[in-house]
Amino acid sequence: MSDESGNGCITGRDVIAWITADSVVAIGEKLDSVDIYRVEQSVRAAECVESVGAYLSWGGTLFVDVTPRSPLFRLHTQGFDHYVTRQGYVYTLPAGKSIYVPVVSGGYVPPFARGYRGEVKSVVDSVISVYDSEIARYEEEKQPFQQKIDSLDKVRRRIAKQRIVQYDDEPDEEYAKRVEYKQAEKRQKVRAVRYQQRLLGEQIAKLAAKQLSEQNEKKKLLKRYEDFVKLITFVEYIEGTPFWRSEIVQIEAYSTSSSELALRLVPRSGSFIIEFGTPDNIETKLANLKRFYDEGLTNVGWNEFRRVSVEYSEKVVCSR
Repeated sequence: MSDESGNGCITGRDVIAWITADSVVAIGEKLDSVDIYRVEQSVRAAECVESVGAYLSWGGTLFVDVTPRSPLFRLHTQGFDHYVTRQGYVYTLPAGKSIYVPVVSGGYVPPFARGYRGEVKSVVDSVISVYDSEIARYEEEKQPFQQKIDSLDKVRRRIAKQRIVQYDDEPDEEYAKRVEYKQAEKRQKVRAVRYQQRLLGEQIAKLAAKQLSEQNEKKKLLKRYEDFVKLITFVEYIEGTPFWRSEIVQIEAYSTSSSELALRLVPRSGSFIIEFGTPDNIETKLANLKRFYDEGLTNVGWNEFRRVSVEYSEKVVCSR
């Protein structure tokens, strides 16, 4: 049995335990009775396994080659404790296991539930599909009410168009009284129609409010997923740049008052905190920060400031 990644999070004992726990009989059995497919399924079910290949040698040895997942960072926020890959797959490790990767802490809440394992995009797409179905359902439920309103509009127009004709032998005074009575009757009918339309409109408004609520929740989830992708991009950039990979020792993610994802960094050098702001314009912000390191801190001292902000990509702001 072998762990092809070399990160040491999976051992031969782990593989044997997974196979045994799934009641897959492989040890001491005849070659033709060993279910290779079930062996692979038992190992593949482990959260930290990306791929597995099992085969039997002519000598009767069962080989299981395992490729563990390679996490980019560990998300440890608000009760979440997941490893995150570059592809946006999240998972947890068995108790007692850990992998040395950057840790993102803070008050950030990702776009998936605690304990979820799998591709984040898949679960987000699934929830978005539910939102879309609900939005479409409310739209469909609005149609009968709108049709009734349109039908009542026709009734109201017919009432308004009704003419009151004077009879040949009808005195003008009697005709005037009849006109006054009929007009009052028409106004009453119109008021009744408008009242029905108002009630129908209230039903539409209730459905529209529910529809808007679903649309807002959908937007929030899409924004949270966008932030999650940005967080991955940020850590990937840091890890791909030797200087920053060595310099940044802690990443804190949190939400601003406007629900934007923001980052706060703890550097290895100095005694200050770096307020990075939203994970946008990463390259520009870090280039400005590196220039400040080279041209500013080397002259004024590394312990001169308590806070260094690159939230605005065009400048660096410091405070004591």
